Amino acid sequence: MEKCNAQFLRSKYLIQVIVKKNPLKPSNEELKQALTQYFSNSPSIKSELEELALITCCSLADSIYRKVAKIALQDAPPSLKTNLIVHLSANQSLSPIATTVGDNEAFRVSIPIYFIHRLLSVAPTRNGREPSILEDYYVPSILIAAMAAYAHELTHVFIGHLVTSESSAQEAHADYMGGALTWSWLHNTDIQTLVGISPADVEENCIFAFLHLASIFSDQLSQESLYLPRVARMLVYAGGAAFAADNRDIQLAQKLETAVHALPKIPNSLFSSEQIESEFKKMNALLTEEVFTKLGTVLKNVQREKRSWYDLSQHLKPIKKPLNHIVKRDKKDPNK
Repeated sequence: MEKCNAQFLRSKYLIQVIVKKNPLKPSNEELKQALTQYFSNSPSIKSELEELALITCCSLADSIYRKVAKIALQDAPPSLKTNLIVHLSANQSLSPIATTVGDNEAFRVSIPIYFIHRLLSVAPTRNGREPSILEDYYVPSILIAAMAAYAHELTHVFIGHLVTSESSAQEAHADYMGGALTWSWLHNTDIQTLVGISPADVEENCIFAFLHLASIFSDQLSQESLYLPRVARMLVYAGGAAFAADNRDIQLAQKLETAVHALPKIPNSLFSSEQIESEFKKMNALLTEEVFTKLGTVLKNVQREKRSWYDLSQHLKPIKKPLNHIVKRDKKDPNK
């Protein structure tokens, strides 16, 4: 019992320290330490330029993560504005992850530097050649893909997924909402500046980044997998973006649809990536009737499960009543 009490008190103390430090304020020293640790353990850095490119992308991604988190938390209760921890980690895992801290008193989204490194390793380069300067990497695609993965994890935090049993419906829902969030964030002028795109380039870059993100993962084809095949996940991301665009301007939604059909076209014609094009062909080969059937089943499960997510979500408490009204309406009319 004493040991349990000590662990609980230590957990409470750590959370208090986190809140005092303002976790959404960038910490260059923490990022520097994580990068130093990553470089000391990673044998896959091929050149000083690649190291510089990774440092640049991680620094920009870190700033973007914290900025979009503030946007997402704008209407959240005050107690939830200071307990989200954004963390670029030095571990060699490929997948970002969202977890709770303590007794659901804080939430952490950890983005492995290795994940950013993998995005960099397949990124389009000028004329498809080995880069000789930093500008030879198509950085916007790396940053938007990294932001889309973060949006997926942030959905797990906000919607209440972390305090319910994990499921394929949760993962599909996080992809869909991740697509909507990514598209919406890209219409913030500060984010556009950090990413390096113009307002006219949002739709093409958004859709291509979803492909870029999918290209670094492998397909989970077993029936037990929580994840849809990559091609379906990419389409779900695009569907979320299209939903957000359609609610704002039908012409923007049409631009997104055009960008989907143009894949694997890169928004800047001076750049190309054989790796992403190759992965796109592999993904398309798996776009079968069976995949659409599985997608349909998973999306039906989203409708069945989301009431329990909403009920347990701390972040959605201010809008719980209208959300439950929407859930009831959708049950009566499944086509909504």
